[in-house]
Amino acid sequence: MKTLIASLVKGEKIKMPIKLKPSQTVRDKKTGKLLTEHYYIKNINDLELIKIVNNESTKPKVRQKVINEIARRKKL
Repeated sequence: MKTLIASLVKGEKIKMPIKLKPSQTVRDKKTGKLLTEHYYIKNINDLELIKIVNNESTKPKVRQKVINEIARRKKL
């Protein structure tokens, strides 16, 4: 918590996690509660990321996001 406050005092920006696709609200059939599913790139395994990059129908913006994530993980 102290590092967060210190970074805000210094003027550093907090980065939001990168999404692969928009979040979805799903209703649980048993309880009837609404749950929000977020599709952050950092939560997707390496094989799925490679499949997304190799898929021809992937949009260039999404492909670049995935390539940046693979480079961040240093798996390329």
